[in-house]
Order: sequence, then structure tokens, then C-alpha cells
Amino acid sequence: MPTIRQYSSSITSFSKIYIMIRMHKYVLFFSFITLAACTSEPSPGGETEAPAQEEATSTTVSITGEQMRLADIQLGRPVSRSISDFVECTGMVEVPPNNRHLVHAPVTGFVGKVPQLIGDYVRRGSRLTTLRHPELIQKQRLLLETAAQLDMLENEVERKRVLAAEDAASQRAFEQAEAQFFTQKATFDGLAVELSMIGIDTSRVLAGNYQATIGIYAPVSGYVEQVNVNPGKLINGADLLYEVLDVTHQHIELKVYAQDLPKIKEEQRISVNVAGSDQRIPAYVHRVGQSIHPATKTAVVHGHFRGEESPLKPGTYIQARIFLDSTTVLSVPEEAVVREGEDAFVFVQMDESFKKQPVRTGRENDGYVELLDFNLPEGRQMVVKGAYYLNGSMGGDE
Repeated sequence: MPTIRQYSSSITSFSKIYIMIRMHKYVLFFSFITLAACTSEPSPGGETEAPAQEEATSTTVSITGEQMRLADIQLGRPVSRSISDFVECTGMVEVPPNNRHLVHAPVTGFVGKVPQLIGDYVRRGSRLTTLRHPELIQKQRLLLETAAQLDMLENEVERKRVLAAEDAASQRAFEQAEAQFFTQKATFDGLAVELSMIGIDTSRVLAGNYQATIGIYAPVSGYVEQVNVNPGKLINGADLLYEVLDVTHQHIELKVYAQDLPKIKEEQRISVNVAGSDQRIPAYVHRVGQSIHPATKTAVVHGHFRGEESPLKPGTYIQARIFLDSTTVLSVPEEAVVREGEDAFVFVQMDESFKKQPVRTGRENDGYVELLDFNLPEGRQMVVKGAYYLNGSMGGDE
């Protein structure tokens, strides 16, 4: 039977063994973690090889000859072209003041039929509408009455002339009769001119044929821009009835900022386009305004289209470039350059692939882009059309 001391000694030895076993387990656990951490770190060779391979695949793309044919990819080299600096501005298509005709009412009257609509084409001299009013008849009656009195006064002047010559009448009586005749003649002539101006044939009136209505006629061939009347409307003299535009000549009115105005000269080339359209319409500077608008800080530059007719309508909002002095630069078509934000790239043909190469661009003109500090090795070509197709193919390969 063991004693109490021996029992306690056994317990103590067992506790020491248990503690040593636990410490050994912790040492093994931490050693395993440390080994795993060391083995999971990439080798130095792995760090340099993977990015290099990724970079190589992200800057080159390979396509087959059939793909090039279907995508209409064309190869070439940069060319030397004359490219001009330009001033960008906005404006509108207008007609000269002399081609904008306003049709007013010459007298008070009631409007007859109004067959025209805005946009209708009318020929010069064609009837737009008619006017009728009792005052028209009164003016014609007054003309007839004045003409009758004029005949009587003319006979009286001749009679007094004869009497004065025979001393049967005073010279004063003759002069009074002559004054009355010339006064009446002035009234008659004024009425005749007034009736002729409003469209009444005075010869017909003097023959006893009254004219109840007058016609309103187109002053020029052109398009109806405004119609301010309708049948039965009572209009007063000088009221605006119609506006007719003669579009045989159109021009452009451009707004150029004051700091750019010294660069603008007559005969400089202008390229005009409408927002949302790729069409470029040629024009040139005709006149340069000399005053600056205080609110917009711009001056008006007057331009003419090249060619007989403009494809645009008056009032069309336009964007324009006024080209300044030109220089010869190395350039490629716009389709050769890929834009990605502020960066620009081209594709250079390698042995069996195309390399995407960043470039610096300068001026753009007539579908060409200036390349700055670009050197394509002799014998190599680049993509001059279809660069965006290659760029899309590269995106699909990644």
C-alpha cells in the first residue's frame, strides 16, 4: 500500500509529463503554420514572369487574313499633308436682308381667301389674297369728281385768259382761276398715284369701271415664312400680312470670340456641319464684323457657301471651323487612331500580329489626324482603317 508521499510524487510526475506533451503539440502546430506561410509565398521568378506575359498579350492582337478582309482593315503608312489650325465657332444659316420680304396691307380692308400655308412656294406676282372695303370705292369716286372739276377749271382758265387779253377781265381773275386749276390738278394727280400704289387701275376708274377689291401679290419668288391673316379679318394699313423668303442666296452668320477675331481674314476656308451629321459643307469668309457684342464678347463673321445652292434651310443652327494658316505635317486617317479617354493609340503591324502603340496627336483636318513624334520603322506598316475593330478584338481576347 503506497504511502501518501508516494502518491503525491506520482501525481506530480504525471502532471509534468502532461504539460510537456501539451507544449510539444503547440510547438508542432506553430511550426506547421510557419512552414505553410513560407511555402505559400511566390518565388521571385514568378513575380516577374506573370506580368510580363500579361503585358505581352494585352498590347498585341492577331487576326487572320480572312478577318482582315471581312472587317475591311487596310494597311499603310503616315503621309505628309497640309493641315491648318482652325477656330471653332457656332452660328446660323440666314438670308440677306434684301431677300427677306415683308408684305404689308396698303389700306384698311377685309381679307379675302388665304390659300397659302407656311412653307408654300410662291412665284413673284402671284396673288396671295385680296382686300375689300368701302373706302376703296370712296377714293375712286373722289378721283372721278376731281377729274370732272379739273375739266371745268381748265375751261375757266382758258376763258379768263382770253378775257384778260382783251381787257374784258382783270389779270387777277385770270390768276385766281389758274391757281384753282393747279390745286385741283395736284389733288387729282395725288389720288391717281395713291390708287395706283394700292393696285387700282385709274384708267379703268376714269372710264367708269369701279374696282371693289384689290389684290395682295408676292413681291418675289420664294417660300412663305409667315401668314398673319385669315378670311374676313379686318386689317389696318401697314399691318404685316405675309413674309416671303427668297432663298436663291443664303449665307452663314458665325459668332467668333474677340480673342480669335484678329486671326480671321476674308477668303479663309470654312467647314460647316450640323449637329448630329457627318456632312461637311464648304464655305468661305466673306466679311468680318468689326464690333464686339458686350454681352457675348463675340463678333459676327459673314460667310458664303461655295456653290450655287445651300443644302441647309434658313434658321439652321450650325457648327463651323474657320481654317487659318496651314503647315505640312505627318498625318493618318481618323480611322487609324483609337481614342480611350485622353489617350490615343495606333496599331503597328509586326511579323504575325499587330501591336497597340500609344501616340500623341495634334491637329485634325478633313478626316486626318496629325501624329506628333511618331516614327514608323522603314518597311513596316500600320492600320490606317479598321483600328477600332482590332481594338475590339483585343478586348475579346483578354
